[in-house]
Amino acid sequence: MKLNLFVALPALILSANLAHAVEQDFVKPKVGIFRLDWCKIWGGQCGQPAADKYCQSKGFVHATNFEEAVDIGATTPTVIIDTGQQCGAPTCDGFTFITCQKPDVIPLPPPPMPIPLPPPGGGGGPPPGDDTHFYKKPKVGGARLNYCETKGQGCGQDAADAYCDAKGYDDAADFTQSPPAPPGATRYIGNGKLCKGPICYAFTSILCENQP
Repeated sequence: MKLNLFVALPALILSANLAHAVEQDFVKPKVGIFRLDWCKIWGGQCGQPAADKYCQSKGFVHATNFEEAVDIGATTPTVIIDTGQQCGAPTCDGFTFITCQKPDVIPLPPPPMPIPLPPPGGGGGPPPGDDTHFYKKPKVGGARLNYCETKGQGCGQDAADAYCDAKGYDDAADFTQSPPAPPGATRYIGNGKLCKGPICYAFTSILCENQP
């Protein structure tokens, strides 16, 4: 009897852990005012990767179930969650629903690395010899820096690196993305044009660095 009890114990523990998982369904999930696109990046990482990224943006760990909404782009434009690009073609797909899951208790993540504060008064660049500099709400030509170098191209790291290069640094060590700004409020660093689409993402911050 004792042997049977010990054999059954792992199964009981597993069942208890599953029972404490928290799930939530998101019907016709959206990014901002537009439907979530079926792909995480333009033309790739479709289905599970995009669903997982959406769940993580809602505070969950991953997606356990989802269903594709086929060819909805013409009537309901979709947005690619990683880049903010909009897809309005008839062949653009979205999600009918996503089921997200997380444990009832999630261990706390390690504290983030401290980010250097900008010098008093802001602007003017870092003192000579500084290897890093923190830019809050970086701008180009009087407008907020767009999250992409040009429309739909070079989004995220590439745009941040280009900004740091323009400031005399080697590359961007870290950056954060802001919610969509009004059309015309962000500027592409690659060509100097203003973003005129319905979704114009910007940077909340960029940490530039010089490599040792």
